[in-house]
Amino acid sequence: MTAYPSPKKDQTTSPSKLFSGVSAAALILGLSAITARAAGTTITNTVSAVSITSGQSLDFIDIDGGTVTGDITNNGTVGLTTTDRAIEVHAGGDVGGQIINAPSGIIIAEVFGIFVSALDPVETILNQGLISVHNPATGTTTGAGANGVLYAGFVGGDDLTTLIINDGSIDVGAQASGNFATAGGVDGIRMRGTNFADGSGSNISITAINNGTISGNAVVNGTNLLALASGIDQDVLVVSSASAGDIAIDHTNTSSIEVSVQMSGNGPFNA
Repeated sequence: MTAYPSPKKDQTTSPSKLFSGVSAAALILGLSAITARAAGTTITNTVSAVSITSGQSLDFIDIDGGTVTGDITNNGTVGLTTTDRAIEVHAGGDVGGQIINAPSGIIIAEVFGIFVSALDPVETILNQGLISVHNPATGTTTGAGANGVLYAGFVGGDDLTTLIINDGSIDVGAQASGNFATAGGVDGIRMRGTNFADGSGSNISITAINNGTISGNAVVNGTNLLALASGIDQDVLVVSSASAGDIAIDHTNTSSIEVSVQMSGNGPFNA
């Protein structure tokens, strides 16, 4: 099982920086439900929708214990090259509609473009624009990962059925150097189902469809190297043998997926 990189940025809430760099019209939100840090926003209560319009930008969108009853729609830019997670839905958060990156939308991040850790379903994640995630790392023992869309569904909540559609472009890459350098978990779309086996009987169904382009590149340089890259990755983790529900994960590719692995230095090499 691939270890996910830990967030490296301090994302402590900073109410004094509400909507910094973003007009209030950019967010269709109940202002009392929002606390924002830097030019990003964290949703902790119930709001109707989130909308970033063309030409506007936001450092991140974080659904942390709150609920968006409608859609999250990006027609502008969400994220930075130094943002770990551009759009994140925590296990305690909920999106009643879709997450849509529109044709003019750009999502940029260092580790995760869209990260959903779900007990409740996000019914559709639709990318029609560009998701670009690139993660450099250096040091004595280094690791770097990059995911365009990571959807982690957990048995133990409600029945969960999710469709991830890429009609646009997803470009991911990670670079690591040093001893035991690892560029792993470089995935355009990653789907993960986890069975907590709590006896709830809930079921997970996650499907990814690629009608656009997905490209991935893992680069490592040093000694004792590991590099892993995939266009669409899917895995199931069973925490206990007890029966809690069924997990079904599948994908379809109708277009272009290209991934590459580059390694240089002293072995052993693992790809």
